[in-house]
Amino acid sequence: MPSKISWLIYFLAILGIVFIIAGAVVYLLLATLQIVGIALIITGVAFFLLLLLWFFSREESEEVPILKKNKPVEKVEVKTAEPLAGPEEFVPEVMLPFPGRKQLPVNTIEGIGKAFGEKLRKGGLEWVEDLALTTPEKIMRLVDVSELIAKKWIAMARLTWLDDVSEEDAECIVLGANITSIEELAVAKTDDLYYKVSTAEKFGRVQVPAGYKITKAMVQKWIESARKEMPE
Repeated sequence: MPSKISWLIYFLAILGIVFIIAGAVVYLLLATLQIVGIALIITGVAFFLLLLLWFFSREESEEVPILKKNKPVEKVEVKTAEPLAGPEEFVPEVMLPFPGRKQLPVNTIEGIGKAFGEKLRKGGLEWVEDLALTTPEKIMRLVDVSELIAKKWIAMARLTWLDDVSEEDAECIVLGANITSIEELAVAKTDDLYYKVSTAEKFGRVQVPAGYKITKAMVQKWIESARKEMPE
């Protein structure tokens, strides 16, 4: 609601307009009273100048914040960033005696980080074995991912059960070559699969740890391991 001063300024502005119009009329129509007309015009302009001074002084006062002396200043705690971890080192579990796939935590699978892993564990999917035996629908109920991603997680988990396929290998097979089952891997061609996964690694479509290197001999072992699981 406008203050008393504001109403006064508005009144002076209207009065200024009236004085300017009246002065112009007197000056143009009454030659004997031209001096009076000029005086009215000057008075009206003066009222407008007062209005402008008041307007600009109010803007400046609004821009300057008023600080309360007794108001305590809230302290903001600045947390320093944690140091970045170094590059992941590749230690293929297939080189270990009887690796025991069930002991691989669910977030071993590419794309399942700490947050997703915690939600999956709370939902009963604690190990890679649990992930391999679940359904995309259950994963989608536990975490906010698409059906396609859920299916790829399951595919990687199932491929790690092959004797010669590590979790890194499964990532390359599923994300690099779009092979999502042991049956598809069993009928793959060595040269074709090697080209797809090595190209995916080269252009960053799959993220592999330091020390991990894809070879044709490795790819051949993947395929042979899958063929052993096929019924004769």
